[in-house]
Amino acid sequence: MTHPQALLEHATNIRQEHDYLLGELETLEAALARVNCYSEVYATFEGAGEACGVATRMLETVLRHFDHEERTILPALGRTYPTFVSEMQRQHDGIRRQLQRFTTDLLYLSQAEDPNEAIQNVKDEGEELARSMVAHMQAEERRYHLLAPKAAEADDWGAM
Repeated sequence: MTHPQALLEHATNIRQEHDYLLGELETLEAALARVNCYSEVYATFEGAGEACGVATRMLETVLRHFDHEERTILPALGRTYPTFVSEMQRQHDGIRRQLQRFTTDLLYLSQAEDPNEAIQNVKDEGEELARSMVAHMQAEERRYHLLAPKAAEADDWGAM
């Protein structure tokens, strides 16, 4: 059984990872705001390189973060909160797919036949990805916040 103090440390690390990811989402939003298409005249991909870099970093970070959660907190919660754990794992899978598709679309943005459509698509994908990630992190934070005091008092995480 995992010691409650170790779980609190994992929860703290996960919170720090969430804070980092929220910062990356802000950077991504700013970079995407600089990617524009002005009618049929020309497209400016000024922020696309930065957005692609942020998305690539986020992909690596999110994959590590999900692995961390799936090895630590989620198994510990599984017996007591199986529905929550199943939902978080389902969301992890969905966010992984969204982030991979978004990163790929950013990589090929400048090669699009219709720059206006491609830029709008990438911006929409970025907004949807951000919404999904924020909602997911908020759900985890609420659950972890409720459990932290109980974990500190429990002899065994599974006793909650």
